[in-house]
Amino acid sequence: LTAGMEERVRYAVAKFLERVENDSSDQNSSLTYTVTDYGRDDTTGILYCVCEQTVNRRSLVDFRAVFAVSDGKVVGMSGSWCFASTDGIYSAQLLDQINILYSVRNRILEERGNATDSREEILSLEIGYAVYFRSDTESFYLIPAWIVQTGSGKTYGINAVDGTLYTK
Repeated sequence: LTAGMEERVRYAVAKFLERVENDSSDQNSSLTYTVTDYGRDDTTGILYCVCEQTVNRRSLVDFRAVFAVSDGKVVGMSGSWCFASTDGIYSAQLLDQINILYSVRNRILEERGNATDSREEILSLEIGYAVYFRSDTESFYLIPAWIVQTGSGKTYGINAVDGTLYTK
């Protein structure tokens, strides 16, 4: 896409999300997003972008969506997106990267039936957030999470406070 087309897609998505937030009683200014990719369907001419939801410039585990744009308006969306507000962001002692990598290793071993040769390349390890829902209070919380991407294309999200594994 040209720079002008990308700008039109970004503007349409920003306006769409702004409208949704203004129409909702659950406004959440702490959640933002980053555009990670653009494209165009040559058959239909529809433009699209892939967006990843973020907090404080950190990714949310498994909150990514594709927005389809035609004539300057969002005409479709596919993926996971958090439109609800969160009740807070709290700090806590986090598990370190070594413990997280052991958790991922154990998960890979389980997935492969404890095969003896279960080597896996780690492409990236970064801190982000996971959305946690407390059913007793019907509230959402953002929990720090380690996001691990592997060479086989899997992405693991691990709660950085208690080690709970979320897999994308």
